[in-house]
Amino acid sequence: MSLLINTDGPAGAFVLLVVKTEQPGAAHVLQEVLEESGYNVQRLAAAGLTELVGPRPAVILLELAQDSDLAQTCEWARQLLARPGWAAVPLLMLGLDGSAEQRDAALAAGVMDGLSRPMRALELLPRLALLMQGATRAGAADTVGAAANKALPSVDVLGHASLLVHEHSGRCIWHTARARSLMADYFSGGHFERGRLPPELMLWLHRELLRSRAGGAGQGLTVLPQARPGAGRNRGPSEGQGSRRLNFDLHGVDADLVGEGHCLIVLRETDDWRLLQALMRALSLSTTQAQLLLWLTRGSSPTAMATRQGRSQAELQQQLDELLKHLALDSLEAAASLGRSSLQGLDGRTG
Repeated sequence: MSLLINTDGPAGAFVLLVVKTEQPGAAHVLQEVLEESGYNVQRLAAAGLTELVGPRPAVILLELAQDSDLAQTCEWARQLLARPGWAAVPLLMLGLDGSAEQRDAALAAGVMDGLSRPMRALELLPRLALLMQGATRAGAADTVGAAANKALPSVDVLGHASLLVHEHSGRCIWHTARARSLMADYFSGGHFERGRLPPELMLWLHRELLRSRAGGAGQGLTVLPQARPGAGRNRGPSEGQGSRRLNFDLHGVDADLVGEGHCLIVLRETDDWRLLQALMRALSLSTTQAQLLLWLTRGSSPTAMATRQGRSQAELQQQLDELLKHLALDSLEAAASLGRSSLQGLDGRTG
């Protein structure tokens, strides 16, 4: 098998591949792909976990066979991570179906990442490289939770979306299913369907690469869904429509792991109407007050907010004063901080 991209792991990196049952002499496709890519693979039947001896692996691959019991497979995951010194080893479960049941069970068992069927080499190899990079940063003494927080969010079936692209050409080397779905929802020019980033995304990527190389802080990109021929006019956020946003962030990756000149882009969708509802419930706000607070969390100035609302500065100041009085706060900065804490984990730009 010949792969077109350099997604090889570090030479000789030890990967433990745990399968449900071992068939003597039988080849395993994933093992062949991994070994050809430079990994040192040990394949083991789950029944042999109690007799497992040897060094700690860099990554564990645990296969959820189509006829496997989910609870039993998760118990095997716990047994592996409970071994002395193995708590921070990244564990990737193969064969998840993306259901909420499997996702929640896998997370509870300490699984850091997962791949759904059909499993493809061009998805597995970058995923392994990113997991190993995250584990290296986390350190062997960290807990699984800390390691997961420091690892790059390349998970697909566990809820994230990411793209691996070539920085010069914009060619998409690898993407998760969630990323493909989001790109189809937000971009109508057909570029991504042809394996390329849309022009506006390419401009942002090149700007961010220049900013990063100059030592500057990264800035994400937020886009709205593009209008499609024959589509009706979007309604306002108060009607729950036209409020979706797609946020892009560039994550640093080790060129030795994913190949020189490749970039990892992480996508996250937010819905302003959902955020407004969350603020309204959490702080007992009116729709107008929640909209003002949401703008404050995103750094909007009173002048910009007055322009958006089509109001005078005096009218807007009165609204802001009423908002501060309702929240029992004395500054817009304090209100913005309260809003951000209320939206923690919901808005890709306020967390």
